[in-house]
Amino acid sequence: MNDTTDFARGSDPLGKATAECKAWICEDANDSLAMLACAEGKSKSEYVRDLIYEHLWGRATMTKLLIQRGRGSAGTGPAEGR
Repeated sequence: MNDTTDFARGSDPLGKATAECKAWICEDANDSLAMLACAEGKSKSEYVRDLIYEHLWGRATMTKLLIQRGRGSAGTGPAEGR
């Protein structure tokens, strides 16, 4: 992947998100996810998707992808240091 590639607004360098991933969680966890997502300016769905991608492919790869999306760096805020 070219580091200087500009992605159109809404496009994802990992491809179109077409698969659904659903999990039942407690209300407190749901509220915490919503708060953390809001703090990063993301929807809860986008926040959880980025957490899953980071877990699968690592922080360095996700930071690079988020910069390419124009979102800054991954892993900032209260959840850092997990």
